[in-house]
Amino acid sequence: MPLTLVLHAYRLTALHLWERLIALCDDDPATSRALLDSASALWSAVDVYSQELATAYRDVETEQLLRSVRVREAALASLFSGVSVAGQV
Repeated sequence: MPLTLVLHAYRLTALHLWERLIALCDDDPATSRALLDSASALWSAVDVYSQELATAYRDVETEQLLRSVRVREAALASLFSGVSVAGQV
């Protein structure tokens, strides 16, 4: 799944949570303060998880790219040497 779609899903989920928190808020100043504190925690969590996801995604992407390069190099070496990957001529 593309990284942009997953990050978009994170943002949509956070927005949904934020809207639910606002809906639960009333005119009480303590409730408003709790909402603001929740906002900081919510957006901070979204930021941290998004960064971790992007890092992991790039790591896996790099591993797959390197694996593809190794397979291609082995196939070319086999082709030019006349020996198959299984060791047969």
